[in-house]
Amino acid sequence: MKVAVTHSVALNGGDAAILYALGDLLEAAFGEVDVTVFDPDPEVACRLHPRFRFAPALHARLYRRRHRRLHAARILAAAGAPRLADPREPSERATLEAYRDADLVVSTGGTYLVERFDLWPRRFDYALCERLERGVAFFTQTAGPFADPHNRQVIGAAFRRSPLLLFRDATSRDAALSLGASPTRTFVLPDAVFGLADTDRLAAATRPSPIARVAISVRGGLDFASPREGACHYEATLADLVARLLAEGRQVTFLSTCQGVPEYWTDDSATARRILRRLSDRDAARVRLDTRFRRPDELIARFADFDLVLATRLHAAILALVAGTPALPIAYERKTAACFASLPLPCPIPTVDQLGDLVASVKRFDTHLDRDALFAAVLEQREGARRAADLLTLARR
Repeated sequence: MKVAVTHSVALNGGDAAILYALGDLLEAAFGEVDVTVFDPDPEVACRLHPRFRFAPALHARLYRRRHRRLHAARILAAAGAPRLADPREPSERATLEAYRDADLVVSTGGTYLVERFDLWPRRFDYALCERLERGVAFFTQTAGPFADPHNRQVIGAAFRRSPLLLFRDATSRDAALSLGASPTRTFVLPDAVFGLADTDRLAAATRPSPIARVAISVRGGLDFASPREGACHYEATLADLVARLLAEGRQVTFLSTCQGVPEYWTDDSATARRILRRLSDRDAARVRLDTRFRRPDELIARFADFDLVLATRLHAAILALVAGTPALPIAYERKTAACFASLPLPCPIPTVDQLGDLVASVKRFDTHLDRDALFAAVLEQREGARRAADLLTLARR
């Protein structure tokens, strides 16, 4: 069973967790699988995640070139030939052959089919699959809405050809249906990373535990209406939270999913350092800054060391729950509220531009959290996410 996974960004810890969840589900669905993951940084990804075989993503190579549209047209013409025409570079031919020979092509999960990003790389990849007469299965993700006519045309065509479309929320599903996706092949499931949860660990998580150790996941590059003022308010509010948690005798550690990879475009620990500089020297010295890179299983083990995780990174919050640790997400996109909508948290989910009283939120976790209900709901999310294994069998050609 050969599977081609496209649009991976495995240097991002959240995307890597999705990839590991997808790998587990493919094995559950098909047994032994031969997976090739197409990634913009395959050499680094292979070093970080030796479980998978990585290959260069064509769209990433083209995106960095001048006259990318001419190069793209050449590759699409080669893909559309009766027999694969000989592209100029061996890696291009290898990619075309991997797509053509795959029993299943999966566009990985995540949040990349939204128009705040340039969707040219996605459109190119889906057009390539169309030339190769390959339908693309869309793994669990957030998508849309699509206003741009070119996006509606190319992505809509990919949705209509797709043997399977999995989304994290009804809004994304409806965006796909509005472009002609088949209702019988379109499903809403929990985020795939919930599927990494271990049932024994979740059962043990129901035992009461006072909040003595708090992990905080932060990130930069947030989309504020006023970027400088918004980032300043976000960092200042979290610095105030840290100072007050320390004053209450709690331990605080900065730990996140996107860190410790110098080749990646961002490192969450840089934001953590800016927050630490807002503290007094005495308080800053008491905070632990964990900057290590960790694979998803290692992140789960590390998050299990805490009593609460406060996370701006969505998958830091989900991995904490998978580890049996209560988590309060800070929403920066609609995906966060959608992924946590069915979880009985003891307080509203704050947003990056309306953080509210985070100390009060932490105290409500201390006094009002129903751990039995929370982790029963996480178990339901796990079972829902793992439904994807059965659905993937329907997508095999």
